[in-house]
Parts: sequence; C-alpha cells; structure tokens
Amino acid sequence: MADSGDRSGDVESLQPDASHGLPVEDFRPGYPRYAALLSADPGYHIFRRFTRARQRLLLLKQDEICRLEESLDNIDDKDPNLVFLGCSRIDNNKERQENLKDLSKAMAEYDALFEHSHHAFSLQQAAPRNVNSLKNWTAGTGDIGRQETAYLNKREDLVTLVSCEDGAMERVEWILEDILAWFHDRVRMRFWGVAKRKKRMMTTDEHVFFFGPRLKSASRALMAWLTTLVLLAPVIVLNSLSTMIGRFVTIVIAAGIFVFAVSFITKAKTLDVFLSGAAYAAVLVVFTSNNNGLSAG
Repeated sequence: MADSGDRSGDVESLQPDASHGLPVEDFRPGYPRYAALLSADPGYHIFRRFTRARQRLLLLKQDEICRLEESLDNIDDKDPNLVFLGCSRIDNNKERQENLKDLSKAMAEYDALFEHSHHAFSLQQAAPRNVNSLKNWTAGTGDIGRQETAYLNKREDLVTLVSCEDGAMERVEWILEDILAWFHDRVRMRFWGVAKRKKRMMTTDEHVFFFGPRLKSASRALMAWLTTLVLLAPVIVLNSLSTMIGRFVTIVIAAGIFVFAVSFITKAKTLDVFLSGAAYAAVLVVFTSNNNGLSAG
C-alpha cells in the first residue's frame, strides 16, 4: 500500500486478497479498521513472538521438572520397600504418587510450551518495509493507542504468520511498487488529476493505494526476463570472444554471478547451490567447446 501524500501516515503498497471485499475505511475507527487493514495483505500479519518471555518460561518450567526429578530420586532412594520400586501396581507410597502426578503435569506443560515456542521461533521475521507501513498508518490515523501499537517498535521480535516462499519475487514486487507509486505521484496526478484516484480498490483514503494482484503478474514477468538475461548474456559474450582465456574468464565470472544469485536470492541449500552452479558452468564449458569446433570447421 503506497501513500502519495506527505503526511506522516504514509504506507507502502498492498496487494488485497479480497478477504472482506470492503474498503478499509468502511469499518469503524479503531481495532475494526486496523484489523481490516491487516487482513488486506498476508505481509501485514505481523505480531510479536515474545522471544525473551518464552525463554524465561521455558527455563522456569525446565527447572521445575529438574526439581521434581531430583525429588523423585530422593523418594526412591529412601523407600525401604524395594518391592514397590519393581511393581507400580502395588506401590502405596503416597509421596511418590503425588510427585509423579506433579511431574506428569509439569512435563505436559513443558512439552506444549516447547512445541509452541519451536513453531514461533521458526516463523519468518517481518519485513522492515511492512513494519514501517503499519507504523506510518497507525501514526497518521491515530485509530489505535500508542501503547497498543508500541509492539511495532520491537523489530527484532516481530514475525509474519505467512512466510514468503520466494524472497526474490518479493523484492521485485517492492521495486515495482515504488515505481508505480512514483509514477502516480509525479506523472498520473499531474496529467489526469485527482478524479482518477476514486477507482482504487480496498480504500477511499486519498493517501493510500492498493495496486492489486496485477502487480504479482508484472513482477513475475520482470523476473522471467531478468532470469533469461542472466542465463543467456554469458552465452552472447562467449560467442563474441575469440580467445580461450577471455572465454574461460567469462565462464568464471558468469558462474560466480549465477551462484551468488542462487545463494542470496533463493532459499536453496548449500548442496543445491553447488549442483546448480556446477551444472551451469558445465553448460557454458560445453558451449565453448562446441563453438570452438564450429569455428575450426
């Protein structure tokens, strides 16, 4: 969601998922409107994971289990009836039974907290761009109290409930969003006027713009052309070079750029990066060898 004005409540671009189909401003100010804004785009499903609090609770629950475990060991060591230790069905040691009951309850709570914490820690960190958008919107509208939006200042603790599977595509979308917002502010508004702004989706705010799902299609098209350029540009360069040294230097540079792009743009594992880089370099080497044969012929 992009803001074309100069007010403090400017917000980055959104792609509405039509979860409610109504403009955000049709909801009453406060949490109804804020919830409508968050539901308009998966990137805005941002919340705190409470890392420090979870660690504290895990440590306390862990220590509780350790104390219960030590107490159980002491009870077993002091029990004079060895037969009770070998047959739980006839064990009438009340102290041990109470300890085991408390231990079972604490262990169940610990396991639940452990599993929930593991899930929370595995969530993807919220994009600073989306956090800034929410901060600007809340500051510009004043719909939510400052204390209740202060969680947006805990950047290192903010996560998104919907992880982005393609970080490269997300970055391309951000670039296109900025370009479209600039175009709207500097070009469209100057030549077509304010009346054209009423056709926007999901909001009636004059400062906020939803570019819609077509942005994803445009981003995919741009990414396709960029990928084609990265893959085929070295082939064109190799075809224009006549010396083997120049061709091998080109192969090294091209393979390095390819591996760098795969490593930092995608979420591929190290082995996958190595195999894809080796395959790409092999294709370039084969192309160079075949080209030499054709040239010699």
